[in-house]
Amino acid sequence: MATEDPALDLDGDGSNEIAHAGILTSGETTTLSASDGDLSPGSNTIDASTSSGPLPSWTIDATEVTATEDPSITVDGQTVSHSGILGNGETTTKSLDLSPGSHAFDVSTGGEVDVAASWTEVTATEDPSVTVDGQTVSHSGVLNDGETTTKSLDLSPGSKTLDVSTGGEVDLAASWTEVTATEDPSVSVGGSTVSHSGVLDDGQIVTESVDLSTGSQTATVSVTGPVDVSTSWTEVTETQDPTITVNGEQVGLDGTLADGETATLDASASWLQSGTNHVTVSTNSPASGPASLVTLDYSHGAETATEATVEETTWSQTTTVANTWASARSNATVTVPMNDRVVDVRSVEIRRNGTTWDPLAADRYELNGTDLTAKLGDIAEGSMVEVRATGSKVRVRDGSITVLEPTTSSDQLDTRVRIDDAGPNFGLSVDETVFSDRVHYADNSTWGPQTGATTITAQGDQTLAIPNATVGAETTVRTWPVEVAPVTGQATVTDLAGDRSEPGITVRGDGNSDVDYTFTGAADGKPYILWSQTNEIVRDEGLASSPITLTDDNSDETLVFLVDDGSASSSGPGDGPTGSVGGGGAVGGPMAGAGGGVLAQLRGIAPSGETLLLGVTLLGGLFVVGRRTGVITEERQAAATSAASSAASTVGGLVERAIANEIVFGVLLLAGGGWLLASGVLPEQTTLIVSLSAVPVAMFLVLQQFDRFDFRIWAGSTALVGVLGLQVLAPELFETIADEAGVIIVAGVLALAWRAVSAWRAEANTPDEVNRIEITDDDGEN
Repeated sequence: MATEDPALDLDGDGSNEIAHAGILTSGETTTLSASDGDLSPGSNTIDASTSSGPLPSWTIDATEVTATEDPSITVDGQTVSHSGILGNGETTTKSLDLSPGSHAFDVSTGGEVDVAASWTEVTATEDPSVTVDGQTVSHSGVLNDGETTTKSLDLSPGSKTLDVSTGGEVDLAASWTEVTATEDPSVSVGGSTVSHSGVLDDGQIVTESVDLSTGSQTATVSVTGPVDVSTSWTEVTETQDPTITVNGEQVGLDGTLADGETATLDASASWLQSGTNHVTVSTNSPASGPASLVTLDYSHGAETATEATVEETTWSQTTTVANTWASARSNATVTVPMNDRVVDVRSVEIRRNGTTWDPLAADRYELNGTDLTAKLGDIAEGSMVEVRATGSKVRVRDGSITVLEPTTSSDQLDTRVRIDDAGPNFGLSVDETVFSDRVHYADNSTWGPQTGATTITAQGDQTLAIPNATVGAETTVRTWPVEVAPVTGQATVTDLAGDRSEPGITVRGDGNSDVDYTFTGAADGKPYILWSQTNEIVRDEGLASSPITLTDDNSDETLVFLVDDGSASSSGPGDGPTGSVGGGGAVGGPMAGAGGGVLAQLRGIAPSGETLLLGVTLLGGLFVVGRRTGVITEERQAAATSAASSAASTVGGLVERAIANEIVFGVLLLAGGGWLLASGVLPEQTTLIVSLSAVPVAMFLVLQQFDRFDFRIWAGSTALVGVLGLQVLAPELFETIADEAGVIIVAGVLALAWRAVSAWRAEANTPDEVNRIEITDDDGEN
C-alpha cells in the first residue's frame, strides 16, 4: 500500500507543521523536522492526515529548548520592546534618547535573556531664541550637533544689540539686507487729497480716485521715500434734460440727472396703441466732449376692464366684481369693496369665463377693513373672472342662521331667518346694522310668543338673546321705534308695551345709569311724556322735534311714550279722564293680551285709588278741625247722625259713635291708613303723599288730647311738612321759584310798602282823645 502527502498538525490549529509531499510506498521511510516553538510547553495533541491512502507509522523525537518571548526594557519612562520569540543565540538591538545622569533599566521578558547596554554622549541646543530691538525669533525643540535653523525679522535703521537665550552651546551668525520703502505717501490735486497709510513696499502700487473740476490742475506729492506717481483722468458729461417720447407724446425732466440718480416719469395710458409702440430717449449733450448717457427702464401694465354690482340688504351685502384681463397674470388678486358695516364674510365664490360658480377656500381671501382681497392664482390672457362675495353685518353668537326673507327697506327691519344651529347662549349681535340703535325683538316665531331680550351697552353694542330658539325654527326679527342709549353700563329690554304710535318697553337694569330713551316716530310739535306704567309717574317730558329723546335711569320698570294731554303730572295722572296716560297707549303692545284694553277703559272711568284715599283723608281731617273750630256743632252733628241712622240703623249707630268721638275716629282713620301704606298696594309716590297728609291730622289730635292746641304751632308745622313734601315730589317748583327770585322779592317789597302806608293812614285818621259813653237800661226803680 502507498500513502500520499502524509502530514502532522502539532498544535491543533488546523495547519500542518510537518508534512511530506508525495507518495510513500510500503516500507519506505522519511525524516522531517519542525521549527523551534512549534510545540508549546506542556501536553499537546497531534493530528495526523494524508491526502490518500492509509495513515503511516510515525516516530516523534522532541528536544526541549529555552526561548525569550516579547522582551521589553523601560529606561527613564521610555520603553523599547521586541514582539515575538527570541531563540537561543538570537539578538535584537533597540535605541532611545536619554537625558544626562544615571538611569535604571526595567526588563520584562517571558524567559531568560541577556541584556547589553551601550551609549554615546552627545551635545545639543534646546529652544534657542534671539531678541533684537524688542523683536524675538526662536526655535522650539532641540538643535543637534551640526543642525542649523534660520529666522528673519524687520529692523529699523541704526545699530542693534542681539540677546541670545539657549539651553546649550550654539553658534550664531547674523546677516541683513538694506531696503528702501515709501511710508504714508499722499497726493493733493485741485484741493482734494488722497493718501495711503503705511509703507509701500518695492513694486507695490496703490490707486486712489478723486473728482476734479474742469480746467488745469496741480498735483502736490508728499512722501518719506522715493515713489513714482502716475496720473490718469477720464472726461465725463452729466445727463441734462432727459426726455422720453412715446408714439410722439413727450414727457421729460428739467435739469441735471446726477450719476446714480434715478427719476420716474409717468406717461399716460392713452399714448399706447395696439401693436407696436415707439419709445425714444433724448438728452441735451454738450457741443464738445463725450455725449450725455442715460439708462432707461421702461415698463407698462396691462389694463383690465372691471365691472362691479352690489346687492345690499339690512343684514348683508353681496358684491360681484368681473374682471377681463388684457394679458396673462401670475398669482393675480382682486379687491372687492365692502360696506363698512360688514363684520364677517359668509362666502366667496369665483367663476371663470361664464362657467359655474365655485367656492373659494377661506385661506384664499381676507377682509381688511372695507376691502376683501381674493387670491385668483394664474390668469390666462383674455380671461374673464368673476368674484362674488357675501358679507354679513350681523354676528351670530353660539349658533348659525340662514336669512330667508331679507329686509331691503330703509324704514324698518323685517327679516325672516331660520336657525340652523343654536346653543344655550344663542343670540344676534346687531350693533353694526343700519338699525343698530333701535330695540330689536323676535316676532311670529315658530317656538311661541317669546320675543327674546335685547341688551344695549353704553358702547353701542346690542345683542338680541333668544334662548327659546331651536334648530330648524323660524322667526322674524323686527325693530321697535324706541332707541335705548345708556350713559354707562347697560340696559336690557325684556318686553314691549303700547303700540307704534305710543310705544313702550320693559326695562331691566341696576338703576345706576342714566339712559336716553328716543321715540323715533314722534310727531313734530307734540308734547310727550315718558310715563312709568309700573310706578304711575311721569319720568320726563318734552316737545317732539322728530324724534324726541327723554331721560330716565335703567331701573326695573315699564316706560311708555305718551302724548301729553295735560291729565298727567310728575305726581300722577290726576282725577279726571286719564286720556293717553290711562288709555290704550299705556298697555297693549305686541305681547299684550285682550284684557289690557278693558282694564284701561275701566281705569279711565273710575277715579284712581290714590285719588279716593286722598279724598277720604282730607274729609276726615276737615271734620276734626271743624269740630274744634266750631264749624261743626252738636246740633249739625246730631242732624247728620239722624239722617245716617235712618238709612242703616245698625251701621249708622256704629258710625254715629265713631263720629261723636273725634279721638276714636282719628285712631280708626290712622290705623286704616297705616295698614294701607304697609300693604304695598299703593305706588311709592302715592304712599308718600298719604303719609305727608296724615302728619297734620295726627299732630292736631295729639295737641287736642293734651289740651295744648295752638293754631299757630299747628299751621306752622303743617306748612313745613308741605314744603318738604313739595321738595320731594316736585323739585322743579323750587327751581322755578329760584329762577324768579327777583320778581318775588320786588313783589314782597311792594306788599310791605303797601301795608306800611295803610297802617300810617289808619293812624292818621284816628283822633287823639276818644270819649266813651256807657248807657245802661233803667229798670224803672231809679
